[in-house]
Amino acid sequence: MYWKYFLYVVEHKWNVFIEHLKIMQPIERRIMSDFKFYLQELNSEECRCGSWKKKRMSFCFVCYRKLPHDMQKDLYKHMGQGYEEAYDEACKFLEEL
Repeated sequence: MYWKYFLYVVEHKWNVFIEHLKIMQPIERRIMSDFKFYLQELNSEECRCGSWKKKRMSFCFVCYRKLPHDMQKDLYKHMGQGYEEAYDEACKFLEEL
């Protein structure tokens, strides 16, 4: 009797795990595509304004200096720890100028 219950619990937990994986795969794919986008932006030598920038920098010197000091500091955050939001916020700020 105990073994039947044990097998039922294991089977149920396995099915829940499989359903969780089905749900998470599209989310993980989207996260990885976002990660690649920000990585490509950092590795490019062209700023969003079209001028030259150093690799591993978010913007060219001119665009970077247009940002408020707090936004400049936020661009030094690590990916996955706030960099993405800081970059998007800085892009919106620069577009509004």
